[in-house]
Amino acid sequence: MTYSKFLITPAFVAVMAFACVQSANAQTTVNFTTLSSGDGIGNTLQANGSTANLTVAQSFVGGDFLYAISYSGLDFDGVAGLDTLSFTVKVDTILNGTVAYSATPNTSTASLGVTAADTLISSTNGNIGSWVNLTDLMRSNSSMIFTVQDASVSTGQDVDPVSFTGLFMKEGRSLNHQTVVGLGTDLPGYVYNNDLDISVSPGVSTLYVSNGKGANDAVGVRDVDFSITVAAVPEPSSYALFGGLLALGTVMLRRLQ
Repeated sequence: MTYSKFLITPAFVAVMAFACVQSANAQTTVNFTTLSSGDGIGNTLQANGSTANLTVAQSFVGGDFLYAISYSGLDFDGVAGLDTLSFTVKVDTILNGTVAYSATPNTSTASLGVTAADTLISSTNGNIGSWVNLTDLMRSNSSMIFTVQDASVSTGQDVDPVSFTGLFMKEGRSLNHQTVVGLGTDLPGYVYNNDLDISVSPGVSTLYVSNGKGANDAVGVRDVDFSITVAAVPEPSSYALFGGLLALGTVMLRRLQ
C-alpha cells in the first residue's frame, strides 16, 4: 500500500468524520445564580439570567435542606423540542471542626468535624433568610456544605460535575466576621463587617463555607451560584455524514487497490 492510499483508508475517513462531528457539537453549560434559602417560597433562582422554565421545590429531610430543581429552557441534543435538566441541591451542616482564619491571603485552614447538625433559616439578627446552624447564627468552627445530587437530563446525555462559582454572605451585626471557603489548607479567608459577595474561582464541585471566628457569629449564607454542563451528542444528521464519508472512503480504497 502506498502512502497516498493510506491517507484515504476507511479508518482515516472515519476519524476525520468523527472529528467533524465532535467539533460541530459543543457542550452546553447552564449558569445558575442566586439559589436562595427561600426558593421554596419565592423563586429567586435564575438560569442563564432568567427565571423562566425553572421550578424549585424546597424540602427539609434529616436536618438538611433539599432544593429539587428542574430546568426546561434549552435544547441539549439538537433534536427539535426543549429538554429538561433535573438535579437536587443539598445544604447540610457539620459542627466541631477546626477553622483558622488568616489575614494572609490563601493561608486559612478548615477541617470538618464529625457532628451533624440541623441546617436552619435565620429570621432575625439582620441576616433574615440566610442558611445558619444555630437559630440565627453560624456556630464557631462549623461548616455548611453545598452539593448537587442526582443530576440528569431527559435526553440521557451525561452531566458533568457541578461547579460552584459564588456565594453571598449575609451579616447581622458588624463583628469582624471571619469566613473560610473550602476544605484543607491554603484556603481563601475573609473578614468583614458588611454583607459580602464571594467569587469562587476556579469553581468547585462541593462548596464548604466555615465560620473562622472563635465565637458564634451573626452571619449566614444567603445564596449560592453554580454551573452545570451537559455533554454534547452528535445530531442525527452528523451520524448520516459519518456513514456517508465512511462509505465514500471504502469505495475510493477499492478503486486504488
